[in-house]
Amino acid sequence: YYFTGNQPKAIENYYKVIPIAESLNLPDLLAIPYCALGRAYCYIAHFKESVEYIQKGLKILPKEEILEQIYSIGILAQAYAALGQKRPAMEQLQDLNSRYGKMTNELYHLYVRFFNASVQVMVGNPEKALKDSEEVCEMAQDLKNVGLEVNALYSIGRCYFNMGQLEESIRFVSRAVALAKEHK
Repeated sequence: YYFTGNQPKAIENYYKVIPIAESLNLPDLLAIPYCALGRAYCYIAHFKESVEYIQKGLKILPKEEILEQIYSIGILAQAYAALGQKRPAMEQLQDLNSRYGKMTNELYHLYVRFFNASVQVMVGNPEKALKDSEEVCEMAQDLKNVGLEVNALYSIGRCYFNMGQLEESIRFVSRAVALAKEHK
């Protein structure tokens, strides 16, 4: 449900899995559901719950779960930014970059760049975010990652909006919407 965008149903299912893993005292089975629950909360704008569950999950998430680590730290940074907490948002970006910013895996690199761009625009750095978002858009196209391409186009639109360039903002957000509709 999470990947199809049905966050309420995903949350409902995570709440079914978590008590079972807790009763069996299996932290390895709790880490991903906690983080995923936090990410789902972020997507429906329940940012405090997002922070709570992602932090809980990250404490026990195995280090070898690299993509889960990247998603969770990145979305944690976004949740802090959405709460208006710039300092913790930037601290999470710093952690993300120090741990995963120099990885050669293209997908990991793409997601790290995406979260940097996304959070930068959210905390009020649209010029930096614009450059990063444009690069993310190109990388996403090269890797045929439509989801991140849509998000990068939307982020570019937010950057232009924050810089007072409304027509450019509308143009990029419209491109994001069209691409999302095209690929449902």
